[in-house]
This record gives sequence, C-alpha cells and structure tokens, in this order.
Amino acid sequence: MSAVGAADGRWVALLGGTFDPPHTGHLQVARAGLQDPRVDEVRLVPSPSPPHKPRGARAPFADRVAMCRLACAELERVSVWEIEGGTEAGGATPRYTLETMDLATRLLAPRVPVFLLGADGLIDLPGWYRPHELVERHKLLAVPRPGFDLDRVEAWILERVELLKMAETEVSSTAVRKVLAAGGNVPLVASVEEYIRSRRLYRAGA
Repeated sequence: MSAVGAADGRWVALLGGTFDPPHTGHLQVARAGLQDPRVDEVRLVPSPSPPHKPRGARAPFADRVAMCRLACAELERVSVWEIEGGTEAGGATPRYTLETMDLATRLLAPRVPVFLLGADGLIDLPGWYRPHELVERHKLLAVPRPGFDLDRVEAWILERVELLKMAETEVSSTAVRKVLAAGGNVPLVASVEEYIRSRRLYRAGA
C-alpha cells in the first residue's frame, strides 16, 4: 500500500508525543500544520506510555491530557484526541505510531490522518515499530529543528517525508521540566503553567 497523497482526502494532522508538559514549541508545530491548505485540523495525541521512554512520563496521563486541552483551548482547529488512551476510540488502545495511524485511518475516513513530527525525530524512525510499513501506508510531515542536518536521515525516509516550512524552535519538554523544577519562567501557556503549579507537577525531587 502506498503512502497517501493530497488527492486522497482532506488531512487531519496528528501531533503525537508525550507532552510532558505541552509547551509553546508544540503549539508552533500545530500552527505550522494548519498553514498547509490540505490540513483541515490538527489533533494533539498524547501517549499514555511512550514505548521509547522505558521510565515513562513524569506526569500522569490524565494530567498531560488536561494540560494539552488547556494549551490548545484558544487555537482554532486544534484539539486533543485520546485515541491512544482508549476513551475516544471505542476501547482500542494502540501503543505504536503505526497502530495509531491505522486506527485513525478507519475512524476518520474519508478524511486522511497525517503524522506530524520534528525533523530530528526522523533519525530515530528506523528504530520505531515497523517503520517501513509506517512510511508506506501513511503521510509524514516533519518540521525543522535547530542545527539538525537532514543528511543524517536515511534516504528511504526522506523520500517519503514532506518537510513543512516554519521557524525553528529550540523549546523542548525536557528543558521546560528543568526550568520548572528550578522555579524559573518557562514558555508555557499561562493556564498550563497554573495547572502545573496547582497540581504540584515537575517539582524538584518529585
């Protein structure tokens, strides 16, 4: 099965991730997706238990979903989809990106899901679950990352991935957590920052 094309239907861009916590960099990627005329909407897809993070997320899944909803509350055509949590997908609980995209294809038809990710994530894609099937079945849209050289990405991936145009961002959830633990100011939506403080998330030593 070949990757989807623009003629196959309007696109729903799925921005997957741990969102631990969601920050302005994530929203920048979502906005970049919406600039593509083929994209109807962007959905944030938080992962309950990221397979690439054996220690799991710092914040519980319910809190990360709540923060994602707060983060995108003021953005048009951006929402949260708990397709990997089982609450909005008829009890299905996909764990890997390929499984999520296959399920989303069935649930969204005739619209077509496309997967959003940072260009630096492409270098790790060969280690994902059944990566060749992922890029053959589904469209991947990548956003630029500061200082990342696309020559590091394997050719068979670059042939299948489309690069979006957007300003590069250096914001990462890891950096945000470090600043939060130190009590500093972070690039978060105000409602998300208030939620973190009220729930006492990401505190030093926690």
